[in-house]
Amino acid sequence: MRFGPVAAGLVALLATLLPEGNPLRWVPVVLFLAAGPGIAVLRVCEPRLRRDSAVGPEDDWEHDFGRDSDRLELLMLAVFLSTALAVLGATALIALKFFSGTGLLLLLIGTTAVAAACPRLPEGRHRSETPATPPRQG
Repeated sequence: MRFGPVAAGLVALLATLLPEGNPLRWVPVVLFLAAGPGIAVLRVCEPRLRRDSAVGPEDDWEHDFGRDSDRLELLMLAVFLSTALAVLGATALIALKFFSGTGLLLLLIGTTAVAAACPRLPEGRHRSETPATPPRQG
């Protein structure tokens, strides 16, 4: 799934060639803009985000709480990151007086491709594994 968001972006770009008003034109574009760039960025950061996952209820009545909670958290974070990247890209294109829908789509596909090509961050230490500060002497 490393380049899946990039492929979705290319499908969205190809969909812009369809006639206006056709649902097959705007559905792939909206789906890509809603989550594509965010998913690619989160793929890079996911090991760091997973090190402190959700803790379920103590009585274990919900077996998959942690897994489902983490999935929902990552999905919402992907949507918000994609929205933020789209707004930042549109703002930059407007500032450069080069704004167009296709230009924004190309910018976001490029951003998604760069994020998909980046290596993942190392997991790092858990919060509970941080060394305690030595007591002060004096």
